[in-house]
Amino acid sequence: MCGFDTRGSVTEIDQKTGNQKQRDIKPEETVWAEYEKIFTKNYHDIPEEYKKYLLTYSQQPYNDEKYYHRVWTQPVTSYAKNYAKFDVSLAPIKNHIFNRMKSQLKVIEAGFYKKAIIASNIGPYTIDLKHALKYGEFVDGNALLVNEGRNHSDWAKYIKKLVNNPTWAEDLGERLYETVKDTYDLNVVTKTRAEIYKTITK
Repeated sequence: MCGFDTRGSVTEIDQKTGNQKQRDIKPEETVWAEYEKIFTKNYHDIPEEYKKYLLTYSQQPYNDEKYYHRVWTQPVTSYAKNYAKFDVSLAPIKNHIFNRMKSQLKVIEAGFYKKAIIASNIGPYTIDLKHALKYGEFVDGNALLVNEGRNHSDWAKYIKKLVNNPTWAEDLGERLYETVKDTYDLNVVTKTRAEIYKTITK
């Protein structure tokens, strides 16, 4: 799980007086700690020694992370290198107005790193992604898309499908790369942006 971060603050409000007090958030209070519990089944799917290490919230590397791998947040200039650490990217988003206006950056990043992606069938992810399953069979497409009404089952089903068929994951990654490599190449994007600037400054 990439982007793990324990920074932040919490505002505590006294229910009697209404007074507010701000303090540093505790690592175990962060949303990242909650995500980690989900991915490790509340730490039951990993050895006890590794659980003890994780609960220290140390950023020092652990000598054996073959189970679940916590990856701390990285600077914006280098975080994309984390794509080399996994085979399938998960991109779930809730269906509301803010998310429908987001960019498809996760799709583009996964594509340039040739990673398969399982994504919510919502807004930005529908621009470049085409569902690659029909009646349980692999067909023409470059991703696995989860419809909102199927969140309860299809995420797990699609993850299992790619775990059991690693060549499908590789093929999806290659297909996604072919989708994004020309459209979102920096040279193409820069040239298009320059033309727009020239047009509006005339």
